[in-house]
Amino acid sequence: MVSLSWDVDLLISVVAGVSVVAIVAAARAVWVRRRVPRALSQAVVRRRYVEEILAQSTKKTVTSLDVLSPRFAPRFEDSQITSLQDAWAAIQTRGRVRVIIGHADAAITGGAELVGKDIEVRISPSFASENLSYHMFGGENIASTIVNQQDDDKVQPALLDGVGPFDVFRHHFAAAWEASAPLESVIAEQAISRAGRDAGVTAVIQALRDRARLYRLDDTVRAAVAKHAAFRHSSSIIFIVGLPGSGKSFTRRQLAKQLRSLRIQTQELTAPSGSPRRVEWASNRTKPVPLWCLRRIIYSQR
Repeated sequence: MVSLSWDVDLLISVVAGVSVVAIVAAARAVWVRRRVPRALSQAVVRRRYVEEILAQSTKKTVTSLDVLSPRFAPRFEDSQITSLQDAWAAIQTRGRVRVIIGHADAAITGGAELVGKDIEVRISPSFASENLSYHMFGGENIASTIVNQQDDDKVQPALLDGVGPFDVFRHHFAAAWEASAPLESVIAEQAISRAGRDAGVTAVIQALRDRARLYRLDDTVRAAVAKHAAFRHSSSIIFIVGLPGSGKSFTRRQLAKQLRSLRIQTQELTAPSGSPRRVEWASNRTKPVPLWCLRRIIYSQR
């Protein structure tokens, strides 16, 4: 009799425990189905998140990659990040890779590592410590986007396949890309600002060396930044003058093409014949060029 009572009590306890779990699970399922999430809510280990990006990056059919990563980090001794950078360099050889980062020192250091691998990196004036980042992978039969909502140190990514979400992020990236400045130009501007607007070449060179140490620039990136600094410091405005038919337009196009190959942003303006006021306004411009408004090349057809 005692044994039977003990068995019944045990059975009741087990059933009660299972019932509570089942009720909680059912209530949670109903709540999840009815509630619209306010953000990406499934947290994963950061290493798994990077592994997924690496898996997408190493697909041989991927020919384009656009990345918006305000909190982009340098590789340091992280072999996983090193492998990721190498995979992006491989995509660059068969297609195109573009990366937008924030303007924190760590982000610029990491971006400079990519520039050293011939990847074009731009710095956004409006993204610094934003929580949202995304990676867009394109190619033959590939349109995948990895979106991440970061909450402090918690990584909350999602993989979106399909052209629909890909196009939405593609339009956002295009607008952010146009509003951003090449990493090389930003570092050059920092050096010139620290040296002083009226500083000579020697002071600017020293400031460039300081920036190179801060961001751990390799020789390739250092040379690229020096070219940007040279034009920004001494040739921010270039006039091309000559008689009609002397080749001004051809020279203008070739110069702009060469500067763009160096990732120096240009703006070409042509003054109509007989309108010297426009040229006079340009030559007398004394207002400092803003940090994000880079190389302006003004041409005259006088």
